[in-house]
Amino acid sequence: MSFEQRFKNVLANLGMEVYTQPVNTDDTFVGLARIKSTSEQDFKIKEARVIFFIERLLRKSEANPEYRVRLARPWVLKDKNIAYTWDFTVKGSLDLAISDIESIKVPDIQRTVEEAVSTQQVKTTRGKVKPVTVGAR
Repeated sequence: MSFEQRFKNVLANLGMEVYTQPVNTDDTFVGLARIKSTSEQDFKIKEARVIFFIERLLRKSEANPEYRVRLARPWVLKDKNIAYTWDFTVKGSLDLAISDIESIKVPDIQRTVEEAVSTQQVKTTRGKVKPVTVGAR
């Protein structure tokens, strides 16, 4: 599988789509991606996961001199509204870069679940006096 396809798969797992690749050569890849979300809350959760991924990606890039990653977040107009997009640029050894990219583990989306449980009424003995007998037997 090519670098382009493997990179698209990683971003798809984060809830993003790569909608264009202006540059795709043997040693350089530039991809523009955006988050696909169904609601504002869904967008925020996916954005947090993407930022976590980007932070780890930049750390791996700094530790490896064989390739460099540059990221930008330009704003564009889509349907007369501002849309946030990410510009991913990878330059150098793309094979080494994709193996590092695929090794980044991003936590799953946290969801809360409410469960109904049956309750039991407890009779309290607080404030009650027990009879006490005093005497010898």
